[in-house]
Parts: sequence; structure tokens; C-alpha cells
Amino acid sequence: MKKKSVRILVIVTGLVIAAGLIAGCVSANKRTTDAAHVHADGDAILKYISETNLCKVYSSKDRLEGNTVVLETTDYSEDPFAFFNYEGYVRSLGFEPVSADDYKVIVIKAKQENCSNIEFELFYAAGSVQGAQGDASRSVSFDNSTEDWQYLIFDLTSENFHGTVHGFRFDFMRFASSAGEKFSIASITFLKNTAEAAKFITSQNGPDPHLLSDKQQKAADALLKTVSLSEPENKKQIAPGEDPSIDLWFDHTYTKTPAESTKSSGRHTYKMYLAKNEIEDCQFLLSSTSDREGLTARITPFVNGKGETLRTELYYGYYFDDVQGKSIVDPIPRLDAPFSLTANRSKLFIIKLFTEESSQAGDYTAELSIIDSDGTELKKATVYAYVYDFALPEATTCKTQMDLSWWAVYVNHELYEGDDGLMYKKYYDLLLENRVCAYTLPYSDNGAYEDPRVREYVANPRVVAFNPIGWKVDPTVENVSSAYRYLSQNPEWLNKAYFYHVDEPLSMEALNQVNSEGKLFADNFPGYHYLVPIHYDMALDQESKTDFFEYVSQYVNSWCPHTFFYNTLADYKRNPMLTYRVGGMLEKNLGTFPERMAKHQSEGDDVWWYVTRYPQSPEITVSIETQAVRYRILFWQQKLYNVNHFLYYLVNDWFPSTDAAGNPDFGWNSKHEQASGATPYDIYGNGVLVYAGHYIGVEEPIGSLRLECIRDGIEDFEYLTLFEQLYGSDKLELVIKQVTTSLGEYTTDEEVFTRIRCLLGMLIEAK
Repeated sequence: MKKKSVRILVIVTGLVIAAGLIAGCVSANKRTTDAAHVHADGDAILKYISETNLCKVYSSKDRLEGNTVVLETTDYSEDPFAFFNYEGYVRSLGFEPVSADDYKVIVIKAKQENCSNIEFELFYAAGSVQGAQGDASRSVSFDNSTEDWQYLIFDLTSENFHGTVHGFRFDFMRFASSAGEKFSIASITFLKNTAEAAKFITSQNGPDPHLLSDKQQKAADALLKTVSLSEPENKKQIAPGEDPSIDLWFDHTYTKTPAESTKSSGRHTYKMYLAKNEIEDCQFLLSSTSDREGLTARITPFVNGKGETLRTELYYGYYFDDVQGKSIVDPIPRLDAPFSLTANRSKLFIIKLFTEESSQAGDYTAELSIIDSDGTELKKATVYAYVYDFALPEATTCKTQMDLSWWAVYVNHELYEGDDGLMYKKYYDLLLENRVCAYTLPYSDNGAYEDPRVREYVANPRVVAFNPIGWKVDPTVENVSSAYRYLSQNPEWLNKAYFYHVDEPLSMEALNQVNSEGKLFADNFPGYHYLVPIHYDMALDQESKTDFFEYVSQYVNSWCPHTFFYNTLADYKRNPMLTYRVGGMLEKNLGTFPERMAKHQSEGDDVWWYVTRYPQSPEITVSIETQAVRYRILFWQQKLYNVNHFLYYLVNDWFPSTDAAGNPDFGWNSKHEQASGATPYDIYGNGVLVYAGHYIGVEEPIGSLRLECIRDGIEDFEYLTLFEQLYGSDKLELVIKQVTTSLGEYTTDEEVFTRIRCLLGMLIEAK
């Protein structure tokens, strides 16, 4: 990626904020204390430290920093902490405490010695909050591989942090394995803004090692120039009954235009590029200066010069009116009835195009018309498609696993008596069409295989992964052995079976359960795959040579970390806004996470990763408010880090409520989740990729814009895999790094992404 582009990326992805916090800390070397810069001046400060838990607090002297406060564990502890009465201390020095209305960033200059954990949680007391309170905290990670001074940066600009600042509770480690783990604090600095952030990153952090060199970028440019795209003329067509009060324009599937915006993209047509055996979309949008009723959209099949056609379907966007104050589309029901337009609001529609393995390569066109109730054609446009001369396989290289709640399906379709599994089958089939596999197969009855209809799915090449005993079913010798007897009829079936029972272990009890169940699988299911999603990690010994992952490594062979584990300590130091939960000592002893997973892969294991409501921007998750092109870029990052497969916890985690009329909405809402505290979030649509059609009067599942983009991302992963087979991994890196160089660095320019993705297909075809 060119350096100029990366400077743009830095601004977009939030590095400016992170760096600014560090920049303000340069003043921490001052030896004076005022209300906005508190230095540990002698023993006097100890009078204002209280409420200690399994730690002792004392003053010490550092050659560089002078007086410091040391917090030292006195025993094993799951929560060592001490409270600092900041207000009392600064008033004793003759200063008024700062106001949290003016100072939103807190920087602690600290160092550690022998710390077995890396998570520091700061509870902040201000205004009406007098002491440590559960929803008033923020956690950051520190480097426990060095005893050098470092800065812990707490950005509270989005927190409920107001009024006079009273004090802080230093929960300086989530877990301490023994006595003698020390955490020293030299100063606390309050900052108002982050104006010097960009300058600090440039001057202190040096070049990003993930970037392409100038030589590599020239090679990438040369490679991309060997192919070209043929775009149609962007000419506006005039319908027989042209209505100038209505505007029609086109855009990418991954463009989110709020209903409040009626600004045209300027595209009067669109050209889709897709392989054989692929689904691709584009949007068209309409706006009107007055209310309109009874309009109809029609599109012909896409046809080539020989008269051969491609299947085409139309969908419309259903808006949620409360996504960060905007009306945003997520559900996309099928368009099979007239529609209306509201004055001065846009309305989004989806053109979905399907190819088969037997489809002919080359150019296709279709005609789009907007017609009123009298049959007059008010708007018209030609839409184009180019089919590459290669096909995507039925069995995706990127396997997927996502839970599909049977209970939620049947309750929200009010099918309380059941229907012999047919509605669940409809949902499973919709996911499968979009290259997503649910944990539980239709008709498998929690891992039982008596129903002969289950064979249709076990043998389906699109079904690349499933839980052989079903989700939330306790593994026993009997059910594990029974599943093996059935699936061992065909080695390909065995390769699709992924045991997943323990979810996100957080305790030794849970880790031991992982190992005990792993032994059961090893004894009763030869060649088993054992999948354990892990979102938290820490050292389990004083020497930091064993962590969660090492502890279960005897039996886990399908690794499934949260995406953020691929951030290294070096990445985190360049951008403290990233999520980092490994630790310097663990990295030093065991290697970076990419290195560790590569080692497991070399030993025959496979690697998955996953997202939930975390991580937050600048890293990518799949919530509604996220820019949609990022959903696809997430799968480019997956290929960049050589991660094999993708897991998401649930596709129908609906939170039913009532609509504006007081009627049940059956989960048709933006599912806004918000929390403050140590790991805050403010997200929409977590765990929801499909909707219950019952709400709009159709007894079938309704897909979403996010599901379309995730499918496209999975298909992009297939493109990248094909490209790597043809051109090699070195050239693959050149192409991927035109789009993303790391988890926190990627283009948000939809035109850049579109061009690179289309050229990628042309390069595959050219080979």
C-alpha cells in the first residue's frame, strides 16, 4: 500500500485519537504537581490511598521519575486494587480538583515488575459518583515484558464522566498468580484534547512494518495494470413517461445511504462483475419531491448476445429509523408488490444476480423500469454484468459456523405446534445459499441421524461444517460414538464435523472441561475437530509460559480466537486504540499470535476466528452501524493473516419488542445494545443476520444487507484463494495490501475496494 494512502487510513481508522493521548503525556516528566498533573511526591500521597485488596502500597524512588507509588500483591488474587482519593490529595496541596467536563483523557505513567496479567482497570469517581462503581470504569492493556516506564491511556470522551473528579480505584491486574507482583505509578495527567496525536505517531512510532515497500508497491501497480475493466457509458436514459420529480441512481451493495439523504451517487447505470456459481448484487435508489403511491419496479433477466439468461431477483430495503440517529437498511424482503415513496426521502432496492457453473462467460445486460399504477414507464436504465471465465466451487475454502436458533424461529413465526422442521429448513437453506453453515443440520435432532432426510445435508458439498452432536448438547460416549458411526460412512462427512460445546472459557474449571471433553472426543471420534472460541487470555503461571491456549493445546485442534488476538504488542504500541489481550511476556515466551497459529497449522490444525460485539473500531465487526464495505474487508484480513475459517455466534438472536402501534415486532428492530464500563460498547444488530418474515406477512426467512456482504466476503476469500494458487503468496500479499495491511489499517474508500476486487477477478481469468 502506498504511503500516501496509509496516511489517509490513519485518519480514518482512529489512530489520530490514540496518538494524541500519548502526545499529551510528554509533560509527565515534570516534578511539580498541580490539579491536572499529579506526581507521586513523597510519602504524603500514601495518606490518600485506601481500600486496598490483597496488595500493599508504599512509596519508592526511581532514578528517572523520582518518587513513585508502588502497588504490590500480597498473595494470589483475582482482583488486587487500591483506591486513590485524588480530590483530597490535590486539595491538601492547595489546588482545586479538575472537572471531568473539561478533561476527558487520563494518562497514567507506570511500570510493572513480575506482573502475570496485563489488564489494568481504572474505576473513575466524578460528579455524583463518589467511589468505585461497576459502570464507571475503563480497561487497557500494558506490556508486562518490560520494566520500562509506559503510558496507560484512558479515553473517557464517550463515558458518563462529568463534574468534579473525586478519585480512582486502581485495579492494576485482573489476576495475580502470587505475591510480589508490582505496579509502580509515577504520575497521573489529565488532558483536554488530542490535537498533537498525528504528530506524535509520526515522530515516535516509526514506519508501520505491515506496509508495502516502495518496490513492492511498484510491483503491485505493474501487476494490476496487466488487466483492465470495461465500464459502460454513464448515460442517463429517458423513459417514455419520464418523471423529472423522481430521481433514480445506482450504487454498490456495500454503500449505506440513509433515507434522509436524497443525494444521487451520479451513477445512471451499474456493472456487476462475478464468477460462475456466484451471487452478486447492486443497489438502485429512488427519491421523489412528493409522495408517490402504487409504483412498480421491473427488471428483465440478464441476457447475453446469444440470448442466454441469468436469474435475477429484486428486493427492497427495510429501514430502521434509529441507527445512530439515521434511517438505515438492514432487512431486505423480496420485492413482489407495488411500493410507495415518501417525499424527500430515498428508498433502496437490491438487484440480485445469480450465475451457475454452466453459465457462459462474458457480458450481459438487463433493463430496469419504474412504472406507475397506470402502466406508464417513469424511469428506465440498463444494468450490466460481466461473468468471469472461471467458477467458484460449491464447497467453500472458508468454512463457516453460525448458530441458528430453532426456538427463536418457531416462536417468532408463532408455530407453537411445530411443522416437522420445515421452517427451520427454510432458514438453513437461505443461509446455505449464502455460503453460511449453521451449527445444527435440519432433521438431525440434536445430533441424531435417524431421519433419512438429514443425509441430503450431510452429503451436500455446500455444507462444509456442522456440530456432529448439535449445539448445547452435552457430549457423552454414547452420542459421540453414535455420530462417528454414522459419519464415518464417508471421510468427507467426517471432515465437516466440528465439535463445539465449551464457549469462551474464562476459568480453570472451564479450561479443564475443555480438556476432559477433548479426551472424550479423542477416544471416541477418530480424526475429530474440536472448536473452542476464546476471547480472553492470560498467563497461568508466574513465568508466563502457559496461557489459555497452551493449556488446552493437547486436545483443541481447531483454534478459534477473537480476531483481535492477531494484534501484536508492536501493533498496540503504534495504535493503543486497538484491542490487545495477550501480553508482552506471553509474546516473548510463546511468540506473537500469528506465529503461534502458524505453528499449529504446520502441525495439521486449522484456524478459525470470530467477532461478536467486539472488537470496536478501528477493528471490524459486523454490526449494523459499521460501514458495509468493511464486512467484506474482514474476509480479506482473514486471508491476509492466513486464517482458514469464520465463526459468528448466532444469526437470529432477536430481541422482540413492540412496534409504534403496540404490536409485536418479532425481532424487526435495530437491536441497540449499549454499555459503559471497562469494555464499553454501543452497537446495533449484534447476532442478527436474518429476520422472521412473519412480521411482514410471509412465512419465510428474510435476509439482510449484512448477510449479502458477508456472503460476498466469503466469495472474495475464494477469489483470493484461487489467485494465490495461480500467482503465489507473494503476489497475493501485493493485492490484499491495496485494501488492508492489518486489522486496524484498511481503506474505507468504496471505489478503491470495488476497483481492486474487480481487477482481482480479471487477473484470475487472465491466468
